[in-house]
Amino acid sequence: MIALVVVGTLSAGAGAAAAKKRGVYKELPTGGQVLDGVRGPDGAMWFVVARRQSEGDTVVQRVGARDRIRSFRAPGANAIAAGPDGTLWLIRTHSVGSTKVGEEVLRMTTNGAVSSVLRRDCQREPNRPCDYLRDLVRATDGAMWVLGGLNDATDDRPPGWGFTRISRSGRVSDHLVSNFLTPSDRPGQLAAMPDGEVWFTIDRRRQRGHSVFALSDSGQLRTVGKFHALEGDYGGGLIKGPDRRLWSADRQRAERIGPSGRALRLPRSTAGARGIARLGKYMWLSKTNVPSGSGRPGPGAELQNYLLRVSRSGRVKRFKVPASQPIYGVSAGRKGTLWLQLGRSYFGRGGIPSRIARFTPPR
Repeated sequence: MIALVVVGTLSAGAGAAAAKKRGVYKELPTGGQVLDGVRGPDGAMWFVVARRQSEGDTVVQRVGARDRIRSFRAPGANAIAAGPDGTLWLIRTHSVGSTKVGEEVLRMTTNGAVSSVLRRDCQREPNRPCDYLRDLVRATDGAMWVLGGLNDATDDRPPGWGFTRISRSGRVSDHLVSNFLTPSDRPGQLAAMPDGEVWFTIDRRRQRGHSVFALSDSGQLRTVGKFHALEGDYGGGLIKGPDRRLWSADRQRAERIGPSGRALRLPRSTAGARGIARLGKYMWLSKTNVPSGSGRPGPGAELQNYLLRVSRSGRVKRFKVPASQPIYGVSAGRKGTLWLQLGRSYFGRGGIPSRIARFTPPR
């Protein structure tokens, strides 16, 4: 059984009583396309935003007190994570024109000062694809893990996928995992789990579902199990839940998996989720429905946007939110708030800037 709560924007006189029942929702402009977001070490929300002006024209936006937005230049940035040292870590793409020539991991202070941590150059050999950094996460022991191609222009190793671990002291170690992958397999996403491990998915394109593996701080690899529903490279997100299991969001159905390797499917109402976050003892999933006949979600389409609150027992409560654009991601903020990434497809189709939204669930 699913409960439904309709959330609306509040007038000044609506008061705390309505907020307790419905929650509070507010949208903010970004001036571009939101690529990623995270809660920073200072408690503020930080977003990577691609602006329209030119290729690689991106900024990092900090949303502080009273929703004040401050922008910092970060050309080529596409992913962000909170670091162990009070900083933000970024993945940055280097391009010459429309040609990618390298990728870099950057460290950014909360004042916007940037320094380079790691750089990898693309292979320049004929018919060899340019490897790229794909995801980064902070492990529970404070180390940062980066997923991507380990090839370097000065490296004689064969091309392949793997992980780079950067310890708190700055020590860099590489762990190649492509030796057990087929040519069609692709690593998906990373998630920090207990005891310093990172778990990740492998998209086995010739098979149904995603395999789940665990990697220790020393590079030891073990098989955890398999998600059955995940589609494509990324699905909708991976994150550790309050039950110490790995939760996933996906177009087909959300799932969770624990150390035993058994994947548990969540109710069918979670199908179509595009983002997932943990807030307190609950997991929250974002979802956008387009009524039959409306076509793809785009400007002018009639949208039905929801947030799904899922308990450890699997009980789902649905909140309808008045989002003006499709919801593509959700992150947990401070003081019991959720932050939504909206309208990613709009920017490339008509140039309409995407927005972010703050939602405080009812108490």
